[in-house]
Amino acid sequence: MTLGTPAYRRANKDRGIWLGSSDAPIVVGLSPYKSAMTLYHEKLGLVDKDETERAVMSWGHILEEPVAQEYAKVKGRHIRRPSRLSKHPRLEWMLASIDRFDEEGVVEVKTSMSTEGWGEDGSAEVPADVAVQVIHQLAVTRKPVAHIPALLGYREFRIYRMERDLSAEADLIEAETEFIECLRTETPPAWDGSESTAATMRRRWRSDNGTEKVATPEQDAILSDLQEVRAVRSGVEDRERELESRVMDIMGEASRLLGSGLSVSWKRNKDSVKVEWPLVAAGYRRLIEELRAASTDPDAVATLLSTDLEALVSLYTTVSAGARPFRITEVKG
Repeated sequence: MTLGTPAYRRANKDRGIWLGSSDAPIVVGLSPYKSAMTLYHEKLGLVDKDETERAVMSWGHILEEPVAQEYAKVKGRHIRRPSRLSKHPRLEWMLASIDRFDEEGVVEVKTSMSTEGWGEDGSAEVPADVAVQVIHQLAVTRKPVAHIPALLGYREFRIYRMERDLSAEADLIEAETEFIECLRTETPPAWDGSESTAATMRRRWRSDNGTEKVATPEQDAILSDLQEVRAVRSGVEDRERELESRVMDIMGEASRLLGSGLSVSWKRNKDSVKVEWPLVAAGYRRLIEELRAASTDPDAVATLLSTDLEALVSLYTTVSAGARPFRITEVKG
C-alpha cells in the first residue's frame, strides 16, 4: 500500500485516530521539534516519521529504567510499569503511555542534555512541552499528581512535582478535540512558518511530474504575499548590511563599541596554522634516501636533514588569517 494514498489513509483511520501525551505539546504549538502540520501529515500517513526524532527517542528509552530506579531509591517508593496504554474514560481518542506509576500518581521520566527551562529541584517548573505532556497524562489517568524525575545534562538528577490543573486540562482537551476533528475530516490545521512544516512539505513532495498548474485566484494571492514578503526581507537585509558597514567604519581598529544598551564586538581571531604532516613525512623520507646516496658523512647528513626538515615544514604549512566576527549584544543594566 503506497504511502499517502487514499487507501493508506483509510487504513490509518481503521487503526484509530488518537493522540498520546507526546502529541499534546505539538498540537498546541509548544513542541521545539515538530509542528501541528507535520503531526497531521504523519497521523494520516502522508509522510513517514522523521528518523532523527526516532534516534533521540531511543536514547530516552535506554535511560528511562536507570532514571526511574534512581527516583524509586531517592523517594523510597515502589514504582510499577503499566502493561498497557491508559485511556481517557470518555474520550476514546485520548491515550497515554505512562512510564511508571507510584503510590501518589504518574511518574514521567525525562532526560535532557540541557538544564534550560528546568527549575529548582522539587518545584513544578519544567519546560512548557513537558508540562503539557503531564497535563495530558493526568487528564487521561485522573491521577492527582505527577512526579517528573529528570536527568539533566546527563549528570544532574532532579525530581519535579506537578498537581492536576482542571482549568489547563480543559483548555488542552479543547485544542486536542479540534485537532482530532482535523484528522477525521482531513482538514489541515493552520499553516505556520516553522522549519518542521517546511521540511514536511519537502518530504511529501520529493519530485515533480513535469506538469503545469494554473493558479486559482486564492493561490495567486498566496504567490503575491510570498513575493511581497521576499521583497521586504531583501530590503531589510540590504538595510542591515548598510548599517553594519557604517558601524564597522565607526569602529575602525577598535575591538569593542559601547552604545546605549548595546555592545558591539569586532575582534579578530588568531590565525590558524595547518601543517600537512603526511606530505612533510613523505618529503623527509625522500630527502633521507637522497642524502644517504650522495654522502657517506653521517654528521653532514644529520646537519642537512635538520635544516631541510624546517624547510619542508615551512613548505607544507598554510596560515589562514583569523576571521573578525561582528557581534552585537544587549547590555543588561
